[in-house]
Amino acid sequence: MADSTRQEIDEGTGISELPRIGRLVRDGKGRVGRYMGKGGPHAMLRPVGGGKEWEADLDGVEPLTEAEALSAEVKETNARSDRRQA
Repeated sequence: MADSTRQEIDEGTGISELPRIGRLVRDGKGRVGRYMGKGGPHAMLRPVGGGKEWEADLDGVEPLTEAEALSAEVKETNARSDRRQA
């Protein structure tokens, strides 16, 4: 199983644990997105089905469990299928 986090040197604060790029995470407001990297003190997240990135407080970001990630992916796939059929 691949490691779900990676270490990155954070300017002035030492080493911190960050999700690997592409990992599904939840921000402090409960929104689910794909971790795209960090910009200063923020995590850059993108909606599961694609779209415009948003900034989230890096400290409030937590990786989803495998079950939560699978559920989010299935939900997005079903929504995309529904949009095509409409």
